[in-house]
Amino acid sequence: MNIGERVRHNSRPELGTGQILHMYGDDHCDVVFPTCSFTWVGISGFTSVEAEQAIGEIKLLLLEGMFEDAESVYEQHARHLTRQEFDSHLAQARIAYEGRVALEAQKRIAREQAELRARVEAHIEEWKFDLAEDLYKVSCKEWWPIIEFDALLTEAMRIKNFVEAYPSASLADLDARYKHTFDGNLSADDYAHLKLPKLRMRLARLGMPLNEEQLLACSRPEQHRLIRARAGSGKTRTLAALAALAIHDEALHPDQVLILAFNKKAANEIGDRVRGAAGIDEFRNARTFHSLAWQLADHAGRELIFDDGSLAPSRRKQTGFVERLIESIMNPAFRERLYEFFRRELEQMDRLGSNLSKDEYVAFRRSMVDYTLGGETVKSNGEKFIADFLFEHGIAYRYEKVWSWDKQDRLRGTAYRPDFSIIDGGRDVILEHWAINPDDPSAHVPDWWDTKTQDYLDQIKAKREFWAKHGVALLETHAGMLVNGREAFEDSLKMLLERANVRCRKLEHDELIRRVAEAPRTVSRMAELFLQFISRAKKRGWEVDDMARVVRDAPDPEPRNRAFHDLAVHAYAAYERKLVAQSAMDFDDLLISAAECVKKDGGSARLQLDRSDSIAIRDLRWILIDEFQDFSELYYRVIDAILEANPFIRVVAVGDDWQAINGFAGAQLTFFNRFGEHFSGAGAATISKNRRSGRAIVGAGNQLMDGRGEPALAHHGFDGDIDVVAIDKIWLEDGTPYPEIATSVRNDGRKNVNWELARALKACVDYIVASVFADSKQGLRWMPSVLILARTGHAYGESLAGFGECLEQALRRHPELQDLASDFAVVGGRHKSVSDGTVLIEVMTAHKAKGKEADTVIVLEAMMRQFPKVHAENQLFGPFGVTAEDVLAEERRLFYVAATRAEHRLMLLTEAGKESPYLGAMMGSRPAGNRSEGKDGQLGADARAIKAHLDRIDRESLIRQNVSQQAVSAWDRLTGQSLGLPEVGHSLSDAFHAELAWPNSKPPIVILTGRYRASADDWKQQGWEVY
Repeated sequence: MNIGERVRHNSRPELGTGQILHMYGDDHCDVVFPTCSFTWVGISGFTSVEAEQAIGEIKLLLLEGMFEDAESVYEQHARHLTRQEFDSHLAQARIAYEGRVALEAQKRIAREQAELRARVEAHIEEWKFDLAEDLYKVSCKEWWPIIEFDALLTEAMRIKNFVEAYPSASLADLDARYKHTFDGNLSADDYAHLKLPKLRMRLARLGMPLNEEQLLACSRPEQHRLIRARAGSGKTRTLAALAALAIHDEALHPDQVLILAFNKKAANEIGDRVRGAAGIDEFRNARTFHSLAWQLADHAGRELIFDDGSLAPSRRKQTGFVERLIESIMNPAFRERLYEFFRRELEQMDRLGSNLSKDEYVAFRRSMVDYTLGGETVKSNGEKFIADFLFEHGIAYRYEKVWSWDKQDRLRGTAYRPDFSIIDGGRDVILEHWAINPDDPSAHVPDWWDTKTQDYLDQIKAKREFWAKHGVALLETHAGMLVNGREAFEDSLKMLLERANVRCRKLEHDELIRRVAEAPRTVSRMAELFLQFISRAKKRGWEVDDMARVVRDAPDPEPRNRAFHDLAVHAYAAYERKLVAQSAMDFDDLLISAAECVKKDGGSARLQLDRSDSIAIRDLRWILIDEFQDFSELYYRVIDAILEANPFIRVVAVGDDWQAINGFAGAQLTFFNRFGEHFSGAGAATISKNRRSGRAIVGAGNQLMDGRGEPALAHHGFDGDIDVVAIDKIWLEDGTPYPEIATSVRNDGRKNVNWELARALKACVDYIVASVFADSKQGLRWMPSVLILARTGHAYGESLAGFGECLEQALRRHPELQDLASDFAVVGGRHKSVSDGTVLIEVMTAHKAKGKEADTVIVLEAMMRQFPKVHAENQLFGPFGVTAEDVLAEERRLFYVAATRAEHRLMLLTEAGKESPYLGAMMGSRPAGNRSEGKDGQLGADARAIKAHLDRIDRESLIRQNVSQQAVSAWDRLTGQSLGLPEVGHSLSDAFHAELAWPNSKPPIVILTGRYRASADDWKQQGWEVY
């Protein structure tokens, strides 16, 4: 550095720029800054500003590759940088510069290649394949692998072939092209959406408009598919549309489409729908599984027993057969084992339902019932011990008899049903079994109860006061008395009864066994249990030895269940022996034989269509299965054998897992839940839009089934009404006919009023009257369609047939139902002929209501121990995988089925304090939405590219190639009117459809084809010009 040179302080840059004033010979200097100065300090502590600038300039020039300029600057300022330092910077700069130049060259080449590739791809996308190949060969083949180019070209050619075929190809041909063309590059969901425009046009030819969910269910390309269809979503319509499409689209003979249902009525209904949709005179191949099996099985020399005359099993005949079977094997040893089974209690009650959630466990325990020796259902082991003791000692009693009360005596607003009303020499003795010891301050009610301990104690006090006031003896037992076992409890019970002067003399053991074994209810009940056990075993393909091995290798921990399994296996063996002895087969044997025969005969196995015509299995192309949630192992064996014989068949199964309510009959929901495991390469679709019920009813069903699958959507804009009515809150005014109708006459001539029945009748009549349709303009009123549903064949102490008769009496006497425009009839239980045009009020069980619908639905006894109704007997079927969770889930589904039969109005009849837990789940619901999420903008890249090509197809040409020739001919006659393109598949209502329409023309124009020509006058009345 030199005197006068500007410098900066190395460690104090904030001082700014200073100047050297003096230099010393020992590398020291004096420096002055604007704010201070330094004397005799080392020169190394400062940096020359001029040197910094020079070096910075040199580095910048080197960075930019201006090496000669950098050399010139260096020579001017050599004193600031040694030659060695400069050469080092120069060498590094040259290396960096050359690297940048190379990188820029690479980028330029890449851009040029990208532009070339984009041009080639553009040619390919525009299907200019020759231009694409020429450009590739001239400019791209050196750097673009031929295998990649060929793959791109091949894919584009496939898309071109697909798009060009789209207007005129059949739907089946498009599916085949999809499978062979895209090979996983295009999802089945995306393909189904691309197929929709063509599918809509094909359906317009058939006059079967479908909503988007139904269309997508029909669009799927997989060989096999499962369609999940919620209640009221139009599954029958979808099946019929699929069948009609297959017949027309693939030019199939109708017999090549096989439709299978679980009952003849459903098969006929679908067959009629197909016949109408396909425009054919006859559809012969809609049948039940048992009809199919009858055609395929080898039943020569064997009688099909239990047949109701229409190739359907008669439950009555089956039960009667097993009842006679029981009587035939009722030897002393069997009677003894039967008595022991009925007398045993559940020893491991607390273990049951242990895997349930808290709310479900509460519902399970509250709804749990067990049977007594006398045949009643009771709620606890303690009650069973008491009932069995009374039975064994010949003491007459009634369980939960309803006692009348004065208004001031009413206990917390509910009917009073003491546990046991003992009839002793004309006097009444009441026996109550408390859940806790009321005299133990430390006792608490079970955790799963809603009632608090103090509230329960208050109820006990009120009941004691009630009986004291009425001068009736009250005997009390409690759960704490059970701790020392059944025998000790019975000793205490005996002492209690004898102190009340109730004579306790136990019947002889042989007499007890005789009474239990010969009681009509005993035999019928055991027949039902054995029949269910046998049916479950056979539907799984388990023979007697298989069943014996299952119960032996995995014995049930519950002694009573083990006792039943021994009896049931014995009955199963006797059942099979009796079939052999009679040269007979049951319907399960029929299915087993059918599967074996198809495996043996292969594609040559034949189905008889009528007396003179049949079709070979090899010629079938489609199998459509209704109510697939009711499928089971034996049905699967038949279908699997058919598919093995003819692998070209496409299977479509439709069902609703929320309506799986036939587990007791052997249905196995696993086939629904694991469809893809049983039918390889399967797809799935969902139809969720309920076209039956109002939004509130759909929403209530969704809330009941919340968390158990995809919710339903509402099609209609109206809400509908849901009413929960407690019959114990119903006041019966003087002069009403209900008490009279509900009065029965005892054997001794005394009259007895069933007050619960009377109130239920009033509730039903009031609700039905409020549901009557009225036309104010015409002054007419019509009875709505009504379904009245119960959990079992009895309600309010009456059979359903008897309830229906009482209801009809009440309805006929109501003043507001005397001037209806049409007659009505209450039917159910007993056969009753009605004339045409009569509106039906049907009374039936919730199970039998599946598949039905009505404007107004009333659910009777929506209470605990009815919905859900959980029998201790459910535990008997553990070898078949039945659990408490399964039982409760099926009970919930049954209530869902009952509720979702309603279109506009739903009444749930209950009792205060005993409401079904399902009511709370439903009534907190919101109306269901009616819009599903569309897929617009969600297609994958490949699908969007294909759609872009499809959108370029001439719309008029596409329409002409996919509607009927009849519609095209009519359209041609309108060409001079400048109407523009028509709307395909226009509908005025669910009944009036047009293949082509111009709704915006003046006047609107419609083209009717096929069977819809018959509705021409209706269109004309609406102002349409019809062609």
